[in-house]
Amino acid sequence: MDYKSPNAFFINEVLARRLEYRKRRQETNLFPPRGRPILEQMSESDSGPVPSETFWIEDGTPFGQCVRIYDVPGTLSGEILRLRQPMPQYDGHFQVHGDDITPLDSSIPLPEDEYIDDSEDTSEPLSTRIIQLLGKSTSGELVFEKYLTRYKVGRFCSIAIYKRWVLDIIEALKCLHSIGIIHKDLRVDNLLWSVDGQRAIVCDLESRWGQRQAPEVSQNRGLDAGWTAKSDIYDLGDCIKGMVYNNAPITRQVEWPVPPPFESIVEACMRTNPKDRPTLDELQVLVEAIDDGDEVQS
Repeated sequence: MDYKSPNAFFINEVLARRLEYRKRRQETNLFPPRGRPILEQMSESDSGPVPSETFWIEDGTPFGQCVRIYDVPGTLSGEILRLRQPMPQYDGHFQVHGDDITPLDSSIPLPEDEYIDDSEDTSEPLSTRIIQLLGKSTSGELVFEKYLTRYKVGRFCSIAIYKRWVLDIIEALKCLHSIGIIHKDLRVDNLLWSVDGQRAIVCDLESRWGQRQAPEVSQNRGLDAGWTAKSDIYDLGDCIKGMVYNNAPITRQVEWPVPPPFESIVEACMRTNPKDRPTLDELQVLVEAIDDGDEVQS
């Protein structure tokens, strides 16, 4: 391979950035393995001018140690959330706001469980929007087609194959949006790939209430948080980052710069104002214009 070619440069950049993030992830004490297990984590951006992350950390008590960390970029608290600084060792409940560490008088109440176990009542789909991806063999056995998750596609990192994956996702979103369905939870963990890694498939394996990365989407829990086609497009940008890093961000604040030529695609998708984001048709044109580079990696 010509290591001066755009494709070789892109592959080297992808591998180097994955390695850099993996190093930060292993060194942080905010999460295991260097930190203690997290009982619960909650993002808050609707409650005040400064967004925050609250963690309930295992300490041998029923509800754990409560730690609130405010997202103030360029300060201790912001750097902790970006995995660039360690979390201070502090007894009792506390918060980190900027460079200030102060105790909390009491633990912040744990968020209420938003899930209901109704498995006994859902042996059959209750919605026309749920499709059983299940087949039957010639001998009458129920079978699924085999697909790969992100853990199995890390070796694919050429420009051409990422271009194909992004176009697959755009096509899937166009299909959903054309019949009035907003995905709401587009993320790398909600993608599958064909066994040869050549085709990306949008699904909803996580079955959560929804992704809340887009600035206009409310952090308040519930089904009416303001998701739109434009919030799906925002999440597509985040999804491209996840594909490039072959990972899922452990905090909302983790910064994952994407190398060209996908840098401009991610920037367009993740613009703060929904009106400034391109439509799916416009995105398709932008992605199709990307030069595939040299040989497709397999």
